[in-house]
Amino acid sequence: MGNWRKIKKIGDVDVMTKQQAWDLFLKHRSRVSIAPVETTYDRAEPNLVTATQAYYEVPAMEYQRELIPCWIFRVKYYEGNDLSTTADTYVPAALSYFPPVVKITSPADGSTYDYGQTITFDCNTVAGFGTPPYTYFWKSNVDGFLSSAKSFSTNALSVNCLCSTCSGGQPSPHKIKVTVTDAKGLQSADMIHVMINGECPDDEDPDPADLTKDGVVDMKDLAVLADAYLSRSGGEE
Repeated sequence: MGNWRKIKKIGDVDVMTKQQAWDLFLKHRSRVSIAPVETTYDRAEPNLVTATQAYYEVPAMEYQRELIPCWIFRVKYYEGNDLSTTADTYVPAALSYFPPVVKITSPADGSTYDYGQTITFDCNTVAGFGTPPYTYFWKSNVDGFLSSAKSFSTNALSVNCLCSTCSGGQPSPHKIKVTVTDAKGLQSADMIHVMINGECPDDEDPDPADLTKDGVVDMKDLAVLADAYLSRSGGEE
């Protein structure tokens, strides 16, 4: 769609039925999907009647050696009784094109730790999916990049507490995500939430540059400084 590349046939691929492909999606969820739909859900309902086969082409700026045979399902994603979104969902039609399926095994989702406590992170990939070797990328939505190892330990996760966004100084959890890339460039990810308890950073000494005391250092603070300078230097009447 919207791209053009010169291609040549390199062989035949035995494809699974659409029901077999969808059963694998139900078992492993969006981790086996190509370009997974970015939504939270606890139930996915496909239209198996309209499912069709196609070849998936990655964006033009990415390297791709082979087009990926896949099934396209029109899926309704629900969270509870609410419809989150309706979207095309791409599931490989042959196991050799499935991305690695990764699952974070440590710590458990929803774990709570004290600030400065050492936490060990680890993950496993499901046998039969993806093409080794794998590369790993761990990231926190609060602290950014964490590690490129399969497993690692750290005591440096910060307290995620900004009084403008939390309630009564109660920290918010980190969203810890690991993305695994295989030898073909196919990816999958898993995510957990980890709470770090500790003193809210906003209870510490305020930034001296935050002259407006709004929690942000910006041009408004510069205006306060300029106004004070003009007042002291006689620049205003």
